[in-house]
Amino acid sequence: MTMEIDYTPATAAPLNRNLEGLDEGTLHHYAMHYAIYGTHSEDEYHQLVLDMRDIYSRGTIVDLVDYFCSSIAFPAYPWVQDTEQTLATYLNFAANYFRNQARTREEGMPNIPFFSLPKTASSFVNNILANGLDIPYTMISWHGIKAIKAWAEIFTKGPGVLHDHLHPENDNAVTLKASGLQRAILHVRDPRQMLLSLAHHSQADGGYWRMDSKLFGYNKINMSEHDLDYTIDLMLEDRHPKRCAKWLDDWHKLAPDVEIFVSRYEKLHAEPQAFLSEVVEFCGGDSQVQEKLAEYWKQNTEDQAHTGYNFRSGKVDEWKKVLLPRHLKLIEEQLDGTSLGKFYLA
Repeated sequence: MTMEIDYTPATAAPLNRNLEGLDEGTLHHYAMHYAIYGTHSEDEYHQLVLDMRDIYSRGTIVDLVDYFCSSIAFPAYPWVQDTEQTLATYLNFAANYFRNQARTREEGMPNIPFFSLPKTASSFVNNILANGLDIPYTMISWHGIKAIKAWAEIFTKGPGVLHDHLHPENDNAVTLKASGLQRAILHVRDPRQMLLSLAHHSQADGGYWRMDSKLFGYNKINMSEHDLDYTIDLMLEDRHPKRCAKWLDDWHKLAPDVEIFVSRYEKLHAEPQAFLSEVVEFCGGDSQVQEKLAEYWKQNTEDQAHTGYNFRSGKVDEWKKVLLPRHLKLIEEQLDGTSLGKFYLA
């Protein structure tokens, strides 16, 4: 029997979205997205749906993603906010990714594994690197929580650039090493300004993702009805600075298997071209690659404007006028003895 599946945006479920309240229709649409183009019969398709239901009953959403993406080796679609994402657009993205990966490999472009803490202008950096060097752009984790084996392996073949907040703890470290990852750029920012920036973002975005949900690893708390001090207090109660510090320290545990380079937002803010040159050089980009990126920077002033959904002000020391003594005391306590604390509080 020939399968007939509607691929239109009106019925196709978006990729990388929260599946809470999963129903039969959603199961079928996700099976379509992640697996239908790798099967050959209706029986195989329905078996995939059964497998999904079984995995979901025993595990979490990320188990579903890992299962299907590891079965069919396609790169991650990085624009997870695209709610009109369909199978057709995803397949087109994957085809272009592989095509550009092959082309830029011949051109000698570098592979740029750029991992960052949130609110560090990471989207801005990745856009400049991807557009300036004309290399494909992806991620290797499910919302920074779980490294997906297939996504990591595709990226490490290079060239490409990552935009990822992945925490390399537990199984993630195993997946990263097994993928052949040799280098990692860890992009950080003053934790005091980072906290303030995230607090503002949480209010504008309508919520703060708190680490207390069994399903997703996070639970979104509505912040739009609370003031800034309340939001900051909640983030400090949630030990956000300490978790950021642990992120950096856990990355350092991957050495010497993975060569580490720590980049800073403050250098990007003060000397953007020097910052970009250091990143490319660390990843093996020669002088021609660096010149190409520098020329792109000079000719594309609009890209330097730091605009877009994630951008607010780009300041480096606004925290001095906003954070209260009790905030600073808690931040210092949470960063005591950590690499991030030594960078910024010493």
